[in-house]
Amino acid sequence: MARIISSVATANEISNRGERIVYASVQTALPNHFLVFYSLPFIREHKDSGTLVDGENDFVFLDLKRGVILYAEVKEGTIRTRVDGNQQKWFQNDRLMSCSPWQQAVVNKYSLTDWLCRALDCTRSEFPLSTGHTVLLPDAHAGAIACAADITAETAIPWDSPEMLATRIEACSAAWCQKGRRNPSDVEIDAVRKLLMPDFVYGNRLADRIGVERRDLPASSLPHDLLLDFIGNRRRARISGCAGSGKTILAVALARRLAAEGKRVLFLVYNEALCGYIKAHLEDQPGIDMQVFHTFCRTCCGKAWPSTPPNTTAFWWEQAPELLDTALRNARPLYDAILVDEAQDFRFGAWIALEQAIQPDGWYYLFYDEQQNVFAGDRSWPVEEPPFLLANHCRSTRAITTAIEKYTGMRLPIAKQLPEGQPVTECGDRAPGQRRRLLGKILHEWICKEGLTENQIIVLGAHSIEHTCMENTGKAGSFRIVERGTAAKGVVPYFTYMAYKGCEADAVILLDVDPADPRWNQDGLYTAMTRARHLLAIIQSNQ
Repeated sequence: MARIISSVATANEISNRGERIVYASVQTALPNHFLVFYSLPFIREHKDSGTLVDGENDFVFLDLKRGVILYAEVKEGTIRTRVDGNQQKWFQNDRLMSCSPWQQAVVNKYSLTDWLCRALDCTRSEFPLSTGHTVLLPDAHAGAIACAADITAETAIPWDSPEMLATRIEACSAAWCQKGRRNPSDVEIDAVRKLLMPDFVYGNRLADRIGVERRDLPASSLPHDLLLDFIGNRRRARISGCAGSGKTILAVALARRLAAEGKRVLFLVYNEALCGYIKAHLEDQPGIDMQVFHTFCRTCCGKAWPSTPPNTTAFWWEQAPELLDTALRNARPLYDAILVDEAQDFRFGAWIALEQAIQPDGWYYLFYDEQQNVFAGDRSWPVEEPPFLLANHCRSTRAITTAIEKYTGMRLPIAKQLPEGQPVTECGDRAPGQRRRLLGKILHEWICKEGLTENQIIVLGAHSIEHTCMENTGKAGSFRIVERGTAAKGVVPYFTYMAYKGCEADAVILLDVDPADPRWNQDGLYTAMTRARHLLAIIQSNQ
């Protein structure tokens, strides 16, 4: 007996008499290699207006043995046609129909088949199953009818018993089975079956839950207008706060306010990723020069800048600021205001040089978190007044902040409104190949099953990618992992946590975490883990 997928439990619940007859006959006589869908709805574009219109297949027969989908329309009563002037008209029980029942069956066939093709990412010619259509005529008992070129014994089915209906549906399916083409595999048939009878829940995938958490996460611990007014009354100020306390959001708002007042604003950071992140939030505001400190040095120094500067700590922390200081001393002040985010990364020599770039009565604001001092800055500040403190962490879920405390021993002061969030994923293996497989498995779960996109995810490590378990493979499962790359279909970016400081992502995967590695010290773990807003996975290399 065939299995019927329907919103009704029995044929008696169906109001349409013809469909009720078909349902009862199919239920008792059709063999079990057919899977039957009753009243299968779909939406298609109107061929002329392009607007969306509702559609419905009365019955869809999936022949699991032959690999055929048969779309069937049911028309009870008397069906007749006549030529009226220059137009062929169709009638059901003397009621004018909008089109031929067979034309309706064809439209429905291609509408649903095209949807299946889009879902399977294939063309009609590549679709693995044969497709056909027919019209079931429960009140015609005189035998097969063939009165037009598009009506055959297989596409017009009358019957006088459930057994005859089953026999004719079998014959119709066999007739539509395309000869000479390969038989579809069980996997291909099952893929179509799952599309026609999916199991899904709206609002329960990780992507949905992240959306809810994003709505519930507080933007900061205090209203921005209040903070801006308080800080704006001071021409020089330090703003200190833990990771995720809203420092960058506040810095961006302050830069906007100053630029809107006609001030020439220099906004400096220490790494490219953060520069790009902030620049995207300021691109509509003129008057703000957003730069990485090293690029600013090179631009200001011009010809005095070495053609191939040594990539050493001594050069960037000592010689570069001295070159910048010399260049700026010979020029008039360039800016009315300077803002520096992630200021804990800068050395005192940079502060001395930057004094030359600002008007004597200019605005000078530094935003920093001393717990993220991964470059061992000397903690000397050009602003002597005590800092204004942003007290609460507002970025990550409670599950992530709990994990941060577990791994670092640091207890983050958190905003009361933080959502609980998803448990942190913790796994690992000593073998590099196995860690790559773990990374691929997590990405597959988050993207393919849970609905996240590649641009929501960042992989972070303590070393350049060739010195991780990725080595020179660049692949984790079906995904490419690209250092400092741009997210795309099948591509997930990788950064060292130092290069990603100040940025954040919905989902973060820490790769090759090893407590014996000095770069995974307390400050390193804190910096890396606090990049995550909603999901955090930790793949350890010492297990």
